[in-house]
Amino acid sequence: MNSKEFTRTFLDLEDDLNLFNRKAAGIYYWERIRHQAHQEILERKNITGKAQPEPNSNLLAQARKILKLAANLVFRNPFLAEPEREYLFWGKPRRKRIDSEWWDIFCDPIMNKFNEDNYTYLEPPYLGQHFKPTKTNEVYHLDALLYIPAIIYSLGFFKPKISEKKQSEIKKIESELNQRLQSEYELLEEVSRVLHLRKLRKPVYKILLKRLRPDILIITVGKGKETLIEVAKEHNIRVIELQHGAISNEHLAYSFSDGKHKKNFADYFFSFGEYWEKNVSLPVSNSHIKAVGYPFLDMQAKKFSDVEKEDKIIFISQGTVGEELSKFAVELSEEDDFNKNIIYKLHPGEYNSWKERYPWLEECDVTVIDNDEKSLYRLFAESKAQIGVYSTAIYEGLIFDLQTFIYDMDGSEHMENLLKHQGIKEVQHPEDIEITDTGLQVDRECFFKSNSVDNIINQLSELNHD
Repeated sequence: MNSKEFTRTFLDLEDDLNLFNRKAAGIYYWERIRHQAHQEILERKNITGKAQPEPNSNLLAQARKILKLAANLVFRNPFLAEPEREYLFWGKPRRKRIDSEWWDIFCDPIMNKFNEDNYTYLEPPYLGQHFKPTKTNEVYHLDALLYIPAIIYSLGFFKPKISEKKQSEIKKIESELNQRLQSEYELLEEVSRVLHLRKLRKPVYKILLKRLRPDILIITVGKGKETLIEVAKEHNIRVIELQHGAISNEHLAYSFSDGKHKKNFADYFFSFGEYWEKNVSLPVSNSHIKAVGYPFLDMQAKKFSDVEKEDKIIFISQGTVGEELSKFAVELSEEDDFNKNIIYKLHPGEYNSWKERYPWLEECDVTVIDNDEKSLYRLFAESKAQIGVYSTAIYEGLIFDLQTFIYDMDGSEHMENLLKHQGIKEVQHPEDIEITDTGLQVDRECFFKSNSVDNIINQLSELNHD
């Protein structure tokens, strides 16, 4: 079973078992675990690789977390932030270093246009740490808010009560799910985990939002934040999700077709461009989907607009597809009549492990990029072509007129709609790749709307004055 067949079976199963209408402890649980369940079973069945490295869980790492938690109670404590600011940003953990500053590439370009008394920014830790100096100020750390419920959860206190009858029902669903998917997914355990964390986090989120009282909450990743969104809606705080990556009907954190609905989804979705609205059935009305663009990409395209093209093809890797894609890069490098330089750009989650995961890359004529010293966007600007499977970066490469190839393997089904665009080709063998000097001309506006920062500021202003 490939990933497309698996996903089709998964969607049929959730319909047959009426999973979106199932409750435990009074909570609709399936919408909270659906995406994670889909990804976890795919990984366990070795249909896809693992996307990100596991967080370090040794004693030293845990001790550092405790120290940071204690420090967070005194410094950068979000409960001590100034209240009643218009916008509350809940950022992404991983920042990107640009020159001497660390950026949240989705939020900082927006906050940079505000006065400091207009917003508050909340930052989750990335693998237990925060990077400084940050691009903008008013940054508060979420260590204590996230770690304290996690510690209480690990000690097993305050578990929600799931009746024996409901547990029996979930076990029957678990059995049917595993039989149909040929898996060993522990549904009851995951439902218990998610509901337990919800019970621990909800009162903390209530206190935080009641204290800060923003008009609008802006998030960059909705999955895993269902309880935060639930509390925001209870306090009449509008929630906006900024698109942060490629989405399609194969991405089950965002795909809710055939009448399926997610109750704890953002009120508004700010997309990169109109292409994405047609690419996925979001659980929000069309009038609440706003095509605004991607500010950071706008900045980078402008920054490297004068870079000259070289005879390079860039491979866009990611953990879920890296093993097969890297082997294809090696095959291409061994073609006698292929005379382009091959650049293999690793995903940051692969930087520390690629030599163990893809040892063949060390033994071939391929340049491996395993750090952020050279910008991905400069590499795009220097290259004539790109190849990948379904990374968001492939879409970004279109802005740099890169001739684009999609490697046909599990995961490439996410790109079915992109492949309908002229000049974008699916490949299976090295001989399928023919690079010309004409580049690729696409409707950039369709994928990434221009004047993105102005678009976002205007939309926020309209929402704030409704």
